Order: sequence, then C-alpha cells, then structure tokens
Amino acid sequence: MKLDVMAFGAHPDDCELSMGGTLLVLKNLSYRVGVCDLSSGELGTYGSGSERKKELERASEILSLDVRLTLDFVDGNVRNTDENRKKVIQVIRKYRPTIVFSFVDDTRHPDHLNVGKLVKECSFLAGLKKLNSDFLPHRPAAFFRFPELIPWEKPDFVVDISDVWDKKLAVLRSFESQFTIGHEETEPPQTFLKSKEFWELIEAKARLAGSMIGVRYGEPFYSDRPLRILDPVAISSKEFI
Repeated sequence: MKLDVMAFGAHPDDCELSMGGTLLVLKNLSYRVGVCDLSSGELGTYGSGSERKKELERASEILSLDVRLTLDFVDGNVRNTDENRKKVIQVIRKYRPTIVFSFVDDTRHPDHLNVGKLVKECSFLAGLKKLNSDFLPHRPAAFFRFPELIPWEKPDFVVDISDVWDKKLAVLRSFESQFTIGHEETEPPQTFLKSKEFWELIEAKARLAGSMIGVRYGEPFYSDRPLRILDPVAISSKEFI
C-alpha cells in the first residue's frame, strides 16, 4: 500500500500527542495515513506491554489509520545506527509516503531527539538507488517536524484541528495507562503525564498554535525548506489579531 503520509514516533502515543489532530484531518480529507512507532514503549513507568498494545489498537481504530507499525527498537536506547537506519529505510520504501513527519531536532527526551534525526536521514537515504533493500528506492517529497510539547520557536505552518479536537482527546484517552489521572492512595506517585496539569498543557499548546492562525485549536509544524503555495489568497482569507 502506498501512503500519502507517514508519521514516525519513538513510542506508542508520541504521534497522537504531537499530531493526532492532523492525522484525523488528513483522514477526513481521504488521504492514506500511517504511523510507525520505533519501540513498544516498554520502559514506560505505567502499563504493561499487553496493556499498551491494546491501547495502541484502540487509538489506531479511532484515527482510522491505514497502517500502524511497531518496530523492535529498544525503548530508552533508540540510536541512529546502520542497523536501525536500514529498518526505517525499509518502511519508507515499502509504504512510499509522499510526506514524512517526525520530531524536531531539539527535544528533551533522547529517544525523541534521535528519532527525529534518524528519520530525516532515512527519508533521504531511502531514495539512493545503490542502497540495497527489499523494496525499490523512494524519497518522500517533504519532511516535516513536530515539537515535543510547546513550540518554542514560531512554527512554519499550523494545521487547524478545531473540528476534530474532541476526537483527538478521545484518541489520547485511549492510552489510559499513560495519561489517566490516578488515585494516590492506590497507585504509585504520579508522573506529570498522569496529572491534571498535563491535560491543561495539551490544551494550552493547541490553543497557542490555533491563535497563530486565528482558530481555536491547532498543531504546529516545521519545514526545512519553503512550502509551495499555489493560492496565497486562499490561505490568507481569515482575519485575526
């Protein structure tokens, strides 16, 4: 299956957190969309491997993804090695996405940092004809980055996710072991991901990005090169402060 878009994260829920709304928007536009998690998130503070797999399946169903893959990278030790590059190149060549998304190259989590760099490199290397693999060479037309949490720099573009905001929240709630607020008397000490403040931050990020384009909720992205615009009037038709 050829995909229009493929997003790469280090762990289950990375892509949902960073661009879950955009994935929903793209599916509403009838694009073929896939997500590739490089690890199963086995080092997470909460949730067993079987629990996380079920959560991932629920999230993928709500997103109506055409493809969902989990590679065998080691959680907490995702590295940009020859072996790992070959695995990502195989995925890109097999599904031949037009656009690839992954992390920005300045993040706090080492796995996120390495995944962003790895996927960008592989998006180029996958197009080299003399690099052997099981599939024909393919180079995506564009590589876009998403921030880990708050976009510290002005994004290059923002996707309006206002119409799918509630559905994005439903996707995130699928990862119950990771994000649901627990009860201190029955569970270990909470991580930030299991706090009320985490959900407030998720909304604040979306409201901040949305405010940049005059809508209620948005998701920010970065591009390494200028975007091709065919109709500047159409993308500038909304007035806002």
